[in-house]
Amino acid sequence: MTSGASLELTLRCPIAWRDRAALPLNPVLVMSVLADMEAAAAMPESGEDALSRIIPRLDLGLQLLAGLWAEKHDLLPCEDVQVSLEGASWKSEQPPCPGAEGYVWLTPSRQLPLPLILPARVLSADDGLTCVVWQFTSDVEQDWFSRTLFRYHRRDIQTRKREG
Repeated sequence: MTSGASLELTLRCPIAWRDRAALPLNPVLVMSVLADMEAAAAMPESGEDALSRIIPRLDLGLQLLAGLWAEKHDLLPCEDVQVSLEGASWKSEQPPCPGAEGYVWLTPSRQLPLPLILPARVLSADDGLTCVVWQFTSDVEQDWFSRTLFRYHRRDIQTRKREG
């Protein structure tokens, strides 16, 4: 990980590396659906009858999809993960080869029905420590991830204030 003034967060969450060939879902589609769910949840309920009818259906569909997906794939192991705007690092029993391109599957919250699927390139994998740099293909993906990481960072600060 690079040092500096970048936003960085330590999470204990499920994470895995997947090669590009092993990707069963379109990560842009998944991130778009999660962004839509987030936007819909932030909207006031009054006067939004159509939206209030769609949200439960969307939730149900995603839960069913997540259930089918989980049946066919291994559950991701929980690890301590350093996540920043530039990339991530975590301990891995089977680290990928440096220079490999693929996706990091990250579940920062149990409330998400599917893991975040983030495009990345492996910088190093020394002594089981995998370090990756994000390779977002659009400003929309980068912006969505930045806002998401900032939100988790704020929640972490609030939690630490309450606890200590």
